[in-house]
Amino acid sequence: MKTCENCVADVKKEQDICPECGSDLKKEPAGTVVAPQTEETDLTETTSTSDEPKKQKRRKKRNTPVEVEKISENISLYDDGKYRWSYALNMFKNPIIFFTVWKIFFIIMSIGFIISFLVSLGEKDFFFAGFLNWLKIYGIAIAAMTAISYLGYAVYAAMLGGKYLVEFEMDEKGVLHTQTATQAKKAKKIGSATAVAGLTAGRLTTVGIGVNAASKTSSYTDFSAVKKVKVIRPLLVIKLNERFEHNQVYANKEDFDFVLSYVISHCPNAKKTK
Repeated sequence: MKTCENCVADVKKEQDICPECGSDLKKEPAGTVVAPQTEETDLTETTSTSDEPKKQKRRKKRNTPVEVEKISENISLYDDGKYRWSYALNMFKNPIIFFTVWKIFFIIMSIGFIISFLVSLGEKDFFFAGFLNWLKIYGIAIAAMTAISYLGYAVYAAMLGGKYLVEFEMDEKGVLHTQTATQAKKAKKIGSATAVAGLTAGRLTTVGIGVNAASKTSSYTDFSAVKKVKVIRPLLVIKLNERFEHNQVYANKEDFDFVLSYVISHCPNAKKTK
C-alpha cells in the first residue's frame, strides 16, 4: 500500500491513479507549486491583456482636449489653451473666396500684359492707336477671365454643396484654418481634376491652381509674422497677411468682435486696415 500525497488516501502499489481524488501518482501531486504557478501566470496574463484596452482608452482620453469654458454658442476654450470653432461659409451668398481666386488670376494676367506692353513700346506707331488697341485687348481679356472664373467658381461651389466647411484652432501663438475631413477629400478630387484639365489644355496657371487646391487643405498663421490685418466686417472675414502667406479667418456675427479683438491683441507687428 502507498499513500496519496494529495488526499492522504490508501492506494494499492500497482495503482497509478488515486481512486479518491484522481491524482496522477506518477507525477508531482496536484498540491505542489506547479499548478498554482501555472494558474497564477495565466491569470496575470489574462488580467494584463484585459486591462490593456482600458489603459489605451485612458491614454486616448488624456490626449483628447477637454472643453473647459464655453465662450459662446460656437466658440469653446479647451484645456490645451486653444479656442476652437467651426464655420460654414455659404459660397453663393459670401463671394470672398471668389474674390480671392479672381485676384490671383488678375495679378498673373496683369503681369503678362505689362510685359507685353513694355515690349510693344519699342514698336513704331505704338502710341495712340497701338496703345488703344492694347488697352482694348487687355480689357477684353480681363472680362473673359472674370466670366470664366465666375463660371468655374460656381461649378466648384456646387460640387462642394454650396458650403465651405472649415474648423479653426486659435491660441496665443497663432491660428490654424483647416477644412473638415469630408470637405478636404472633395477639394483634393476637384483640385486633381482641375490640374489634369489644365495640363491637357496646356494652361500652367490652371495646373498650379488645381495642384494648390488639391494639396493645401489647411493654413497656419503665426501671429508674430503678421504684417497686416484686413477686416471685411460685412463678409465676416479677417484677413491675416504675412510676407508671403495669406490666411482668412471666419467667425459668426455674434463671435466676430471677440475673434477680431483676440487676433489684433496678439499681432504686435500688424497694421489694421478696413
